[in-house]
Amino acid sequence: MCLAVPMRVVKIEGVEAEVEQSGTKLRARIDLIDDVHEGDYVLVHAGFVIQKVDQREAVETLQLLEALGLEPTDLIPSVTNPSTTAHQFNGSRDADAMDN
Repeated sequence: MCLAVPMRVVKIEGVEAEVEQSGTKLRARIDLIDDVHEGDYVLVHAGFVIQKVDQREAVETLQLLEALGLEPTDLIPSVTNPSTTAHQFNGSRDADAMDN
């Protein structure tokens, strides 16, 4: 199962964008989606922007995640540790444990 968290585009440099959610920032490729601008809300998966979403949809999604007891930033893979992915649901960030 994949879950993408809405993130806001902060800055665009070529085919990459800096995106942010609740203080967590990462870089994502934007070349799969046309017409991405600073301030847009997007869904990021595996380092790529896969969809633009409007602000209302982004806010509703974030509120739903909170209602489910999930912190949006816990669902965002770590830039410094790419081995962290959806396995973050269980709180485990140990790459060795995920390899077994």
